Amino acid sequence: FKIIKEGKYKKKEVVFIGDSPNDYDAAEKTGINFFGLSNKFYKFTNVKNICNNFTDIEIKLNKLNNT
Repeated sequence: FKIIKEGKYKKKEVVFIGDSPNDYDAAEKTGINFFGLSNKFYKFTNVKNICNNFTDIEIKLNKLNNT
């Protein structure tokens, strides 16, 4: 959140990519779009933007930018 404030970014211009429930909680608390990167330790099930690899993230970001 400090980076957003110091860089004067709008929350809609920022995404949080994480691989744990703690990452999701942090994104939710700050109101930032979250992209859950599933891995062998944790599989997201209740997140809007679930990704299995970085290509998935790119595809979902492009869809987000085109809406």
